[in-house]
Formats: sequence, C-alpha cells, structure tokens
Amino acid sequence: MATPAAAVAVPSTANRIRIRSTFDLLAAALLALPIAGHASPVTYRFGGTVYADITGGSVQPPIGSRVTGTYSIDLANGVGSQSKLPISMTSEWFVLENSGPLVGIPALTADYVFSDTVQIGAISYQTNPNPGPFQSDSYVQGMPGASGTWIAGGPSGGNVYVAEELQISSADGRNDTESILVLDNQNQDPWSGAGLPIFDDGTLGQGLFVTTVDGIESGVIYNLTSLARVPEPSTLPLLAIGLAGLGVARLGRAGKRSMTCGSNAERVPEASGSRYSAHWHWHLDSHRPRAG
Repeated sequence: MATPAAAVAVPSTANRIRIRSTFDLLAAALLALPIAGHASPVTYRFGGTVYADITGGSVQPPIGSRVTGTYSIDLANGVGSQSKLPISMTSEWFVLENSGPLVGIPALTADYVFSDTVQIGAISYQTNPNPGPFQSDSYVQGMPGASGTWIAGGPSGGNVYVAEELQISSADGRNDTESILVLDNQNQDPWSGAGLPIFDDGTLGQGLFVTTVDGIESGVIYNLTSLARVPEPSTLPLLAIGLAGLGVARLGRAGKRSMTCGSNAERVPEASGSRYSAHWHWHLDSHRPRAG
C-alpha cells in the first residue's frame, strides 16, 4: 500500500501577499544600506592615461599610456587641531595630518589621510609605508570657487578637490616621494558631504606622482578616466543577501531586468603632448594646507 503523502500547508492568498510584501520591504531595506558602511579607509580603483612625464629623471612613459591604481582615503587619520572642519559644500575645508622635524611636530605613525598605488606598464609608484623621517604630510581638501588652474591643460577656477601625500627623507628637503589627486568641476562640488571624491559627468581629474633624488624629480602626470569605489569585504555578504531578497521578491513578475555595477566615468581630453608644467606643480604646493 502506498504511503500517503504528507500534507503540505499552502498559504492563503492573503498570507502569500503578506510574505511577498515582507520580502519586498526586506530587500529594499538591505539595498538602501550604505555599501561601505562608513568604514575606514575607503578605497577606489582608478584608470587613466599618461598626460606628461616629469623631466629630469628616467621615468618617461609614452604619452597616452594606460594608467591603473588605487586611492585610499581615511579621514579618521586627520589631526583635529591641524584640520579645517566641518566638511562643507560652500567653503574651504581640509583634513590634514602633518608631522616631522621640518615642521616642528613629533613624528606620527603611518596613518595617512591619503595614500595610493600607481601602475604604468613596468613603472610603479606606491605611498611609502614608512613616514618620511623629516616630514610626513597627507590631506584631502575641498575648495568651492577656487581660483587658478588646477588641471594641467584645463580651465581656470572651478570647484576643486585635492588629495595629497608627501614623504620627505632628507633634512634639506631634496629627497622625497609625493603623489596628488585633483578633481575640478566648473558647476558643482566634486566631493560628497562625507568628504569623499565624486568623479562624474562634468568633472576633470588628474593625478601626479613624483620621486625626488638630490633635487632631481622623476614622475608622471596622468588624466583620470574612471574612478570606482571598492566595497569593503564585510559588506559583500550583506549586498548578496539584499540582492537575493530582491530576486525572491520579484519571482513571478513579468519581464526581466539586468543590473550593472560600475562607476560614472568622465573622459578627460587627450594629452596635448606638452611636458610637465612646473607652474602647475608649484601652484598645487602653494595651496597645501598648513598645520595650525
């Protein structure tokens, strides 16, 4: 004799509607959560092309060469007494950590506000994990309505976001490593209320890295073409749960929808072939935030 099949409870129509609504609400709530959860540091992957080489050294990649790398920003590493806060969309602000004998401040640990890695073929740059023994300086800065030229070959003025790190390894200041990120938007601030970069339509971006040995600089200026925030590993399971919940909630609905993830990318005008502009470099240096 066949064994009777176990009875299966089938939810009523009203209960099925409530279950589906619950899935909808759960999926919406999970997907509405910040992907990074405000954890520090925040890391970005970027792409770009070589705009110009900094003459005087051996680093001379062809104009237009592909550039890739990462930026890391950790505002929690800023020193309150050295910074200009709060972060603002209408006035200048900066988050700074600056120390070392050259500035009369006891050396800090390698807790940088900004650091990066850059790769151009066989050429690479990485923020020194050891702070400069004579000066270690890193910051991010927002300047609405800035004056002067901030993007080499670009327009004058605009709303400017700068991130920089500098490690000086000699008492005479003639040996150091330095890297800079600049974003310029003529119409709106290229940063969020959290002080993080925004690279979207209308924003020009440019980066620089330099190694100086006995006063001779060698490095590269590159145009930024893409910038994408990297989710922290701890948020990936949450994102997966949210996406799964959304998928279950939409089972049985007509049609399909595809999802794509990525960054908004603004193509910077191609390099004009011009060489490194010392004026541009020193313009940036003259606007570096000062402690105190």
